[in-house]
Amino acid sequence: MNCQSAGAQRGPIKLFISALSLAASMGVLADDGRAAQKGEADSSAEARVLQALLLEVRELRQAVEHLAAVNGRQQVILQQMQLQGQRLNHASLDLDDVRKQIEDVSTRQGDMARALENTEARLAQEVDPKRLSELQGQQSEFKIMTEQLATKESRLRIQEAEAENLVKSEQNKWQDLSDQLSALTQSLGEGCSSVTPMAPKQR
Repeated sequence: MNCQSAGAQRGPIKLFISALSLAASMGVLADDGRAAQKGEADSSAEARVLQALLLEVRELRQAVEHLAAVNGRQQVILQQMQLQGQRLNHASLDLDDVRKQIEDVSTRQGDMARALENTEARLAQEVDPKRLSELQGQQSEFKIMTEQLATKESRLRIQEAEAENLVKSEQNKWQDLSDQLSALTQSLGEGCSSVTPMAPKQR
């Protein structure tokens, strides 16, 4: 009878212990579940951060590649502008030379006109046949030289017009390169700057 009572008393205790064990096991499983969920959340956050970093690296690489390409193009244009500036200076010097020749011809024409006028005035007053013949010869020479100077002036005026057109053409080419350089500089952003060669002096 006592043994049965003791067994009966141990039965509920075993059930209680089993229940505690089950509860503990369930608690451990719940903790493991929460830990797993937390781990998944952390992994997802790390993935997003990594993706953002990769995107920034890709954008940075593209920016660097763009900068390198623009800088290379700038150097090419600068060299072209230097060469074009030399052509423009040469064309401007040619134009200056033609204009100096025109100025010289104009001065000689004025001198010749005065000399011819003076000779004709002397012819009107001269009575000596020999001296009159000499003055007539001078008059003929002055007229021929005047015609030659007029012809030369006409040729120089044509050369001047051609030289002016060439200077304008070379200047436009130089300006086109300058505009290209400015556009490239703007593409780099306000923080970037570039040195533009000074435009050759126009005539």
